[in-house]
Amino acid sequence: MIGDALSYPKSGESWLRTVLIGGLLLLFSWLIVPAILLQGYLLRVLRAGSEEAVEPPVFDEWADMLVDGLKVIAVAIGFFLVPFVLAVLLGLAFGGFEAGAIGFLVGVVVFAAYLVAAYLLPAGLTNMAMEGSLGAAFDTDVLRRVGGSSDYLVAVASAIVIGVILGAVASMLTVVLVGVFLLFYVQVAMYYLIGRGYGQAMEMTPETTGDVTPGRAEPTE
Repeated sequence: MIGDALSYPKSGESWLRTVLIGGLLLLFSWLIVPAILLQGYLLRVLRAGSEEAVEPPVFDEWADMLVDGLKVIAVAIGFFLVPFVLAVLLGLAFGGFEAGAIGFLVGVVVFAAYLVAAYLLPAGLTNMAMEGSLGAAFDTDVLRRVGGSSDYLVAVASAIVIGVILGAVASMLTVVLVGVFLLFYVQVAMYYLIGRGYGQAMEMTPETTGDVTPGRAEPTE
């Protein structure tokens, strides 16, 4: 799976153009709008991965991509709002995060909540991309099914490995700008991997009888 992910960004005839545009958006992400556009594009990559598309999506329909990027930001805020509220409530209940056993346990619980949110966020985003609805990102049934799937777990773990190793190399090369484009390349590979993990997790849907039948989620118009 990792091999497919690493070769995926350079599939198709227009891959070099895509990498150049993506790298430029990443380079100028400090201008905010390019960063939002980039998030909209990566959302397309999640969907492409879930559908096991042969080639990565191209940069087009920029207005739609901008809207999608804003949706990604909104969903991310929604996901991380839960552990934030949990941290506030626990902090108030136990007098803040002061030193001691209780403070340590509160910190562990809050940290675990953030990890769960970070783990499930890509699944929610992919479901949103597939269903075409913002609310689909918070579908608890889908999040539970995908989050508990070994396929999704392996995909996320593999994406982290790629991100840590190649991301570190790309970061070192940013001083000569080449690393910026490599970093975008790595991001596409990571999001493709996670999208595939979602797709594989959704291929087998448990039925009330206890059997399993193929059932990939279909996108809506």
